[in-house]
Amino acid sequence: MLCSRFLRPHTGETHGTLYNLTESIYQGMLKLYENSLRVVLKHRMFTLVASSLLLVLVIYLFGVLPKGFLPSDDIRPALWD
Repeated sequence: MLCSRFLRPHTGETHGTLYNLTESIYQGMLKLYENSLRVVLKHRMFTLVASSLLLVLVIYLFGVLPKGFLPSDDIRPALWD
């Protein structure tokens, strides 16, 4: 209730160049998201199949890739020894 006493409408407010630039980038990203969401919702079955194939590929690659990439113990000599 008290906030309603302090908040005022933003009519006639001007913004700087940086604000306008970031706002246009945000609006472009929002439009891209809207368009991609529209395409995904239009082609639901293709999206489901592609996501399933990617999941299977990730699981396969997890099993195929070598596991010895990171050492299991630290082999650096301690500085205080």
